[in-house]
Amino acid sequence: MERDVTSAEMLSRLNQFIKERESEGAIGNNTTNWGLVKFREGVVENEINGDKDEIIDYIKSIKSRYKPSSVNRIANSIKVFSNWLKKRGYKEDDLIEKFPHKLVSVPKKPIVTFTNEDYERLKLAAEGTSLYYLIVAGWNTGM
Repeated sequence: MERDVTSAEMLSRLNQFIKERESEGAIGNNTTNWGLVKFREGVVENEINGDKDEIIDYIKSIKSRYKPSSVNRIANSIKVFSNWLKKRGYKEDDLIEKFPHKLVSVPKKPIVTFTNEDYERLKLAAEGTSLYYLIVAGWNTGM
């Protein structure tokens, strides 16, 4: 049976992975690196180790602090890190293969429709400006 990764090991591996990504051109504002940095903060604050339940609890705990899309990005970053650990031989199994259903889902936004009346009002408002022709071209080409 494989032993869990300790919090200190997790932190060390996270730092190593982030440095490798940055040296390969994934700059600091890369969204995966952003998610990894947030997860690293969670590892430090909550002493998260390689236990799947602790990682899931961490994701649940950040849902109140971040937008659903940010929680999703952090979760996906954890999966990228998990794959790296396995690929490098630091872990035999993934830390997290799949999150429970709807734990990291992003709510669907309502569809916004743009009617012919909306188009006519927009054209009228843009008449005489440089945007007028862009609006007409966009509407007529489906942009």
